[in-house]
Amino acid sequence: MSEPTNATPNPEPQPNELEALRRANSELVSKKNKYKARVAELEAAQATADTTIAELRSSITDLTINGPLQAMAESISVAPEAFLTAFQADYKLELREGKLTMLTQQGEPVVSDGKPVPFERDALKAFLLSTKDEAKQRLYRAVIIMSHASGGISPTSASPRTAGQQQQVQFGLR
Repeated sequence: MSEPTNATPNPEPQPNELEALRRANSELVSKKNKYKARVAELEAAQATADTTIAELRSSITDLTINGPLQAMAESISVAPEAFLTAFQADYKLELREGKLTMLTQQGEPVVSDGKPVPFERDALKAFLLSTKDEAKQRLYRAVIIMSHASGGISPTSASPRTAGQQQQVQFGLR
């Protein structure tokens, strides 16, 4: 019979193999550190981009929704902040198809008589003043300007003149 051969692997790597493994390991560690640095750089850039996007969205909202809402509040109310607080408790505005659209807080379009209420001064005043909630109606009646009439008369109607009459200008003493 044949003799059994001892073919056990050599547990110690050769010096050349050991040096090659160390070199490969250092290259891999170096690449790993480069990739970690790149990932950190990209994460920082992403955070900066997210911040910029949030600021831009806020600016767009201010220009397209909050600005017109504030202007509307100032034009129809004697107390714009109170008006805005009451309005925003029940309604919100969105830009849909290029128009400001009033929505309920649940996202449903605000309708009156089966038609959407346009975001215009007279339509908004009429809608808010005709609300069924008595507390809201009293609040809106208190803060909404009913009429822009001042009670004064215009300077042209103060003294009616005919086309032929002119006021005589006098200089000096009489």
